[in-house]
Amino acid sequence: MASKATPATPAPASKGKAPMPPRTLDEEMKDVESSDSDDDAAELAKKLKKTHRDMARMQDAFNNNAAEVTRLQQMIQQNPERAQLMALQQEVNTLRAAANIITTPPPRRTRETPT
Repeated sequence: MASKATPATPAPASKGKAPMPPRTLDEEMKDVESSDSDDDAAELAKKLKKTHRDMARMQDAFNNNAAEVTRLQQMIQQNPERAQLMALQQEVNTLRAAANIITTPPPRRTRETPT
């Protein structure tokens, strides 16, 4: 059986448009790289905005906590019983120190033997 080989013919171009010349691999890779870098830049920009929002929220929370701590410290300082509490704490510290002195065993004395 003999087969007839027909030359490969390119597909006809659409009417009204000139056929695009073939592109080199370098040209195609440039398009792909720029597309990827654009996507990466957009993704990084989104992450950066989110990070800035999160940091702003954390800064607000920190500032609120610092203000609350300051307010509580002022309340403690203005408490009329504070002086009495401080005196009692000092007395407790003194009694603990005295108890440590009493319960600490004296250093052992060693006998000196005559030579």
